[in-house]
Amino acid sequence: MQATIQNLVTLQGIDTKLAEIEMLRGDLPKQVESLKAELSELKEEIQSDQSSIEAFNKEKSDISNEQALNKEKLTKFQDQLYKATSNKEYEATSSQIEHCEQENSRIKLRIIEIDSKVMEMEEGLKPKVEKLSTLEADFQERENELNVKISETSKEEDGLKERRNTITPKIRKDLVSKYERIRKAKNGLAVAAIVKSSCGGCFNQIPQQIIIELKKKDMIRTCEYCGRIIYLNDADLASLEMGAMSKMTS
Repeated sequence: MQATIQNLVTLQGIDTKLAEIEMLRGDLPKQVESLKAELSELKEEIQSDQSSIEAFNKEKSDISNEQALNKEKLTKFQDQLYKATSNKEYEATSSQIEHCEQENSRIKLRIIEIDSKVMEMEEGLKPKVEKLSTLEADFQERENELNVKISETSKEEDGLKERRNTITPKIRKDLVSKYERIRKAKNGLAVAAIVKSSCGGCFNQIPQQIIIELKKKDMIRTCEYCGRIIYLNDADLASLEMGAMSKMTS
């Protein structure tokens, strides 16, 4: 049991150092992820707008070609009209001319609509592109800052994680689960030393009977106030024993 207690103490020390490393990085990882998501969304929006503009321009190109062909037909039918030799031929040609003129009017209106829409979308794109440039610069700055902090601590972090992976299998699974549950509930501190007969986590006085039991190092005990796993290290034990001897001789 003494080895288990020591392993829990070691595990807590590792997790405390890992938490300190995370604190050094601050909220930079969240900032970087948030900026990355915002950039991705804005890029998709810009891409969608650009695709729409390309589609409108293609439509304009297609109907402009259609307009050119229609004008050729109109010229042809107008020439035929003057050469008509019967009322039937004249009426048929006039009908074709009217159809071509209607098509030309329709195409002109559609081109005006397309030009207006493209102009509106291009104006709307300008602030988005400017925002994209600002966001990219901000993202690059934050990412570089984060990478510097990671590079400064990555070696230590990797070593701590490796130690953690070595220590954890040496502790019973139920105790590891208990440790993780307490650590999550108690702001990262699941194992606390007894300091001057008080819990090092909540600072409440520990009953003398529990301290006596802890001296034996043959069981896992928790603080009855905060629920943290408590233990006596050698320095605390020596201090308590010296205090007890002082009381006996006084």
